[in-house]
Amino acid sequence: MPDSAVSADFHHSDRPAVITSRRTMSYRQFNRAVLLAAGRLRDEGVQQGQFVGVALGQTPEALVLLRALARLGAAACMIDPRWPEKEVARAASAANCSRIMRKFDLQQSGAPPQLPEPGHSRPATVVFTSGSTGLPKPAVHSAENHIGSAVAANANIPLKPGDRWLLSLPLHHVAGIAITFRCALAGTAVAVPEPGTPLPEALQAFRPTHISLVPTQLARLLADETATRRLAEAKAVLMGGAPMPPPLVQSAFDRGIPIHTSYGLTETSSQITATPPGAYLDALLTSGKPLTPGAVAISDAGEVLVRGKTLFLGYIQNGELHRPLAPDGWFATGDLGRFDEHGRLVVEGRRDNMFVSGGENVLPEEIERRLCELPGIDQALVIPIPDNEYGEVGIAYIKTRGKQLDPSRLKAQLREQLPPHKIPKQFRPWPPDLPNDVLKSARRKTAQTYKLHTFKP
Repeated sequence: MPDSAVSADFHHSDRPAVITSRRTMSYRQFNRAVLLAAGRLRDEGVQQGQFVGVALGQTPEALVLLRALARLGAAACMIDPRWPEKEVARAASAANCSRIMRKFDLQQSGAPPQLPEPGHSRPATVVFTSGSTGLPKPAVHSAENHIGSAVAANANIPLKPGDRWLLSLPLHHVAGIAITFRCALAGTAVAVPEPGTPLPEALQAFRPTHISLVPTQLARLLADETATRRLAEAKAVLMGGAPMPPPLVQSAFDRGIPIHTSYGLTETSSQITATPPGAYLDALLTSGKPLTPGAVAISDAGEVLVRGKTLFLGYIQNGELHRPLAPDGWFATGDLGRFDEHGRLVVEGRRDNMFVSGGENVLPEEIERRLCELPGIDQALVIPIPDNEYGEVGIAYIKTRGKQLDPSRLKAQLREQLPPHKIPKQFRPWPPDLPNDVLKSARRKTAQTYKLHTFKP
């Protein structure tokens, strides 16, 4: 993040910038570390315009590198250090990385170099997004993209001196990077747990005022009484990364947790719609209103379209930057949605997840939401399988809460809410090796590993 993204009022202040279990770095110390790191990187041959792989996880060193590379006019290509070596190498090659940094020691001594400001419009980060194909695509953002996102987010969820936002999401996801920009713009602290620290322990140790979560994280925390109390003490709990099951929204709301539901994607530099503080339950069952007027629209075909300052620079394809926009500047997200009567976005599912059964369109996400509303069901995943009569029919994988799966009962309950063509023809237990969240990776893995070649009743 460029230095000018930080207000001169606290750029050299003693306000906390990064808090860990072992130390606290003030803004003065943090920015000194950034300049020293930038000088070292320059001496090692890093130049403006280069892309550098950063595989350090969620650490203070990664935060410094993210900022130092931007200060040199280079881009930090954020890579998950847990990826297999071949995947790391493939990702780095796809993003034209000149090197991959797996460790970096912060320098404490020496004179910080004088470095020119490279500007905000250059590539600053690369984040891999899987898309519908499952092949990671390098999405490039400028500092201007991240700053625009942070300005809009902070206007909706204010940050004040003394606040601390827990780095609860990975830095190789755009939502993790977004936390650092929001805090930098407000002069507040990023709380960085030690790698591997369980989330309930991090909540107890840091007592964050703000935290970002995906639904799976929230569901697990709500099963922990102490963690639930910590969440209720926070000023804001920002939800994203996947659709929020209505029962989970209801449970958090009933427990007094100040959640904000939102909608965003890698390409929009994190959230682009969100609910405001103090929203009532009806609002929290949507994704909220656009944070920037005119940034979200719905096409004639019902697809969510986005544009504006937060929209990424494009994907790296065959060594070149490609920005797939319509002639009028809109980016088609692939999500289907609508605005309700209050102007709040309701996301209904992925266009590429839709299948046709007996000539009728079926959105798996709609069926999954209905299933998760039934007593005793924690998670549901619906995929299409071939069928000689209907072309395709749905099969549902169910994760129950201490109850035996009863397909006949599930079908009877769904018949009260859904038309016949949307009711799955089979119900199966949740596979033990399937990820414990209904994200693109879980859906893709299910379709690839468990999809039937022929349907037998």
